[in-house]
Amino acid sequence: MPPSLVPLGMSKAQEWLAALSGYGCNIFLDGDEGTVPLWRRESGVDASGIDLLVRRSDEWYARRAEERRIKRGDRVAVMGHGIAVVEHANADEVLAVLGKRNVLRIERDKVVWCEQYKRWETAAGTNIGLSARKEPQPSA
Repeated sequence: MPPSLVPLGMSKAQEWLAALSGYGCNIFLDGDEGTVPLWRRESGVDASGIDLLVRRSDEWYARRAEERRIKRGDRVAVMGHGIAVVEHANADEVLAVLGKRNVLRIERDKVVWCEQYKRWETAAGTNIGLSARKEPQPSA
């Protein structure tokens, strides 16, 4: 069976495996080098199958972490004020533009991912520094 049918997360995978092993059949996964045993009727769980699932989970968590890293162009909902666009973000702070001229300086740990709305959010009163955005002057 393809590994994509196994639920992500070890606790869910354990429940899934316990339910299937109750049938008393050998369970194999499709791996890069062929089929990999996950559970054998005679010996139970097989380490090579578990290793395959752990590698798959590690890759998934790494991709998910990259998706959840705030970056230039992301939107941040500033509660009570509107949506700001990220200009710069690092481990300490986020600089975001609210409207056309307001630059917000927000502490990085105050900007959180909201899974329900699939967006970055910050509360209005969380030490937000506000300054006017400097527009480039036309050259004469």
